Amino acid sequence: MLSALALSLALACAKPAPQEHEPPRINPAIIEAIIGVESGGDHRAIGSGPPGAAPVGLCQIMPSTGRSLGYTREELLDPVKNREAAEKYLVMLLDQFGDLTLALQAYNCGTAKYMEPKCRAYARRILGRL
Repeated sequence: MLSALALSLALACAKPAPQEHEPPRINPAIIEAIIGVESGGDHRAIGSGPPGAAPVGLCQIMPSTGRSLGYTREELLDPVKNREAAEKYLVMLLDQFGDLTLALQAYNCGTAKYMEPKCRAYARRILGRL
């Protein structure tokens, strides 16, 4: 079953107990796939949306999501912190949904709209890069 395999892949690099201020680790290939789709590797990328509210950085984190994870918008422009935020957020979504495909759909569209067709297509694009 792809979902169980995908979740196993996502957690393959899990560490037993992350140190303070160290994000939970998931398979780096997943984060690299997100970066490839979201920003093409441009750490200065700013997505579409109102000024100050548009997604930013490598993983195109929404500033409101970043704040909920403890990051300022300026910190999200830092490639290392942007990756950390993406990892933290994806782990939260994995915990919530228990399925990598659904977590990726929610990463892209939010937890309220994650079942829309464009969200499913996004998850397929990410998983296709693994």
